[in-house]
Amino acid sequence: YLVPKVTFIIPTLGRPEGLKRCLDSIKTLNYPQELIEIIVIDGEGTVPQKVARGVWQAKGEYIVYGSNDLEFTPESLINALMCNWDLVSFNTGEIGQDEGNICEDFVIKKDVIRQLGGEIFDTEFHHVGCDNLLWAKAKKLGQAIRCENAIVHHYHFSQGAPNDEIYQKGWSHVEEDRALLAKKLKNL
Repeated sequence: YLVPKVTFIIPTLGRPEGLKRCLDSIKTLNYPQELIEIIVIDGEGTVPQKVARGVWQAKGEYIVYGSNDLEFTPESLINALMCNWDLVSFNTGEIGQDEGNICEDFVIKKDVIRQLGGEIFDTEFHHVGCDNLLWAKAKKLGQAIRCENAIVHHYHFSQGAPNDEIYQKGWSHVEEDRALLAKKLKNL
């Protein structure tokens, strides 16, 4: 194969129907299925902590972060990899004015994680802002791009999905996370 092995890390806090939709969409990717590894992390812990656990298990050269409210389009992965950058964010829709949603879901080269401080998401965060910090770190290295052709459907409450108990749990420390993000961006 001329394409790399890719590990999908999907932290889940519940929402089995969203997880099924996400997993089913991975099966329909225009990509050799034997080069796809899927790691679903359930149980206790925050999303950043679950992603960190998944990275230790990952065997892929690239890691795809996908949430359990996401659906990949068939060409999304190959289009993202064709960009050939260390961090490529998927196109999840319109970018907010503050770019807060530019790196919701992405593919990252595993080798670059060390340069970003040793973890994909800073595990000091509960949930909100960890992707913003990742994007800022990768941009500082000159290795962050959004691939407009790597389209995924993110069924997030900010795009009309119900603001269920899973979102409420993830966003329960939003002010604390935003303060932490401001501090870390200032020190970057």
